[in-house]
Amino acid sequence: IGTSLLDTVFSSKEFFVLSLLGRVVVGAGDSAISATAYTLAGQQAGEKDQGKVLGLTEASFGVGTMLGPCLGGFLYQRWGFATPFLVSGLVLLIIGIVSCFFLTDLSGMKKKETSSKSLTWTHILLAEGVLVSMLMVVLASSAY
Repeated sequence: IGTSLLDTVFSSKEFFVLSLLGRVVVGAGDSAISATAYTLAGQQAGEKDQGKVLGLTEASFGVGTMLGPCLGGFLYQRWGFATPFLVSGLVLLIIGIVSCFFLTDLSGMKKKETSSKSLTWTHILLAEGVLVSMLMVVLASSAY
């Protein structure tokens, strides 16, 4: 959201320094989101389905990398410089709040019993924790 204020800076030296600092913060946040999203997505599935879940999470990264510049460009062209940053920040904030309610707490849980049955792709895609993690990765990867 702070990046949306860069268009109010008129000195090229200040703009460069603030842009550089902004990218450092974005990089730190992106690394935290990516590591957390992959971990949470893997924890939400059983041992048999972790490969599928991590594959979907990695695919979400690709989708975000493809769609981010397209949607950001559209928002910029339609409503100006600050809009892509404000929309992205607001959506990530909402997903962060929603994830507090939908992610399952696995800290006190005993090791899940492994069944011989594997989950279907539909069950994995619609699992609350996996879906929230994938959305986080899509939006975080759109910052590239």
